[in-house]
Amino acid sequence: MTDDELKKVVGALKTNNSEELASFGIYTFGENSADPDEFYIRANKSGLQLFAAEIIQASINSQYIIEHKEKTIIPFETVEWKDEESDILLAYIKPIKENRQQIKKPVLEPHNAFKEKIIIISVIAALIIFIICGITGFIIIVNHLFF
Repeated sequence: MTDDELKKVVGALKTNNSEELASFGIYTFGENSADPDEFYIRANKSGLQLFAAEIIQASINSQYIIEHKEKTIIPFETVEWKDEESDILLAYIKPIKENRQQIKKPVLEPHNAFKEKIIIISVIAALIIFIICGITGFIIIVNHLFF
């Protein structure tokens, strides 16, 4: 869609939804709120549509943000339809130029895994040698004292 078409959609979403009646919040689900299992959105139709309008508006502004480096984020507006009791408050969107295939994910280097395995094997070997030496020393002491 063109930016003009998107602007019409944003305008329609904002015009047709009352901010006073809209509700939108992101919450955590799980026993431990410090390390939640899941997140969920609790919103009514107007809240969802107003949130969608913000996301669409961010998509319109994203190309400008990417091209002009003085501003690198798109802040979310502070509006009354966002639930203040929400566990998660989204502060901003950070537009990126790369697509999903271009984003490099960190990969564990093979030599690091190899080093870790060598260290573990070395510690186990040292423990085995220590145990064998201890048993041998005990046997020598017992033979020396009793025979």
